[in-house]
Amino acid sequence: MIIRLAIFTTVPPVEFVVRVTPATVVVVIGGSFSLDCSVTLSGGVPEDVAGDALFQWYRRDDEKSAAEMLSTESGLRVKGVGRDDAGVYVCSVTVESVTETGNATVIVRGQ
Repeated sequence: MIIRLAIFTTVPPVEFVVRVTPATVVVVIGGSFSLDCSVTLSGGVPEDVAGDALFQWYRRDDEKSAAEMLSTESGLRVKGVGRDDAGVYVCSVTVESVTETGNATVIVRGQ
């Protein structure tokens, strides 16, 4: 008699929080700014999972209702800022098919 036993386990989805710092940036025309996107994993998730994170930066464009990808790194730096650089910047992070986002607001001041 052959007995076959199959064990099925369910793996809970990866849970994490995305944080963008600073949350608000005020910059003058012609200046520059940097934003940093970080991932905090929930308990029980191995730290090496964060190494497989896919980062994507977008600037939400309220007028066009569209977004343009700006970077695939965890940090974003914008130089030579103009008025049209003002707005909400979104960092989208995907880890093991789960996507979370964080955002920051950039305010441009000057002439």
